[in-house]
Amino acid sequence: MAGKPLTFRKIYVADTSYLVDLFKIGNYSDDAAQEIKNRFIQAEKAGDLIFVPLPCIYELGNHIADVRDGARRRELAQKVSCFVTKCITENSPCTITPATGTEQLPDLWDKFATDYIYYAKEKGESIGLVDAAIIYEAKRIKEEYKRRISKVHIWTRDETLKPHEPDKEPDPFIN
Repeated sequence: MAGKPLTFRKIYVADTSYLVDLFKIGNYSDDAAQEIKNRFIQAEKAGDLIFVPLPCIYELGNHIADVRDGARRRELAQKVSCFVTKCITENSPCTITPATGTEQLPDLWDKFATDYIYYAKEKGESIGLVDAAIIYEAKRIKEEYKRRISKVHIWTRDETLKPHEPDKEPDPFIN
């Protein structure tokens, strides 16, 4: 029908903590990794959208670089390389964002310097630049998709980051 807005059930912005478990990087619980893999599979089946902020890809690469076993490190780097390529070149449920370049960087740094550094000092919690980028992207995506009546959630295991998602997720997996 012409003129009717496209509607998505849910939109997720994936934090590095979910990606680390998705790719089983480091000493993480098999139960957590399986739960997160299942969430990605369910979201894809439901037609939900998953956005991965570019800073999370860089942070994921840093975690891979810390893997001691060279063969495992190479295997992980190749898996993530295939994931990134698929996100960019194929019809994937995951989109790496922002895909438009650096025009958002001044606004992100302004939010980081004014809102999140202040928040961290006042609340005694740490909101780093990558977390600030995730929050910024989630809010930007919420605004972009507002006509589509979508709920935007941040997929994270970080208890400091989770409360900043635009819409409260009904059944979050944090632990």
